[in-house]
Amino acid sequence: MKEVRWTETAKNTFRETSEFILSLWNISVNEKFLDQLEYRIGQLKHNPELGPPVVGIGLFHYITAF
Repeated sequence: MKEVRWTETAKNTFRETSEFILSLWNISVNEKFLDQLEYRIGQLKHNPELGPPVVGIGLFHYITAF
């Protein structure tokens, strides 16, 4: 299994997205978002080739598995 490293941009984007979800919906929706994010990051840990080969735009482009 690979290690996942979050850039500062990814951390900020994650926090802003979570706050945005909470401002429009409720904690249940935010928890679903967090569960899905955790699931996808787990996929990247086990299969890093699923991620992009270069840094691009978007949350997952700023999370890399090493």
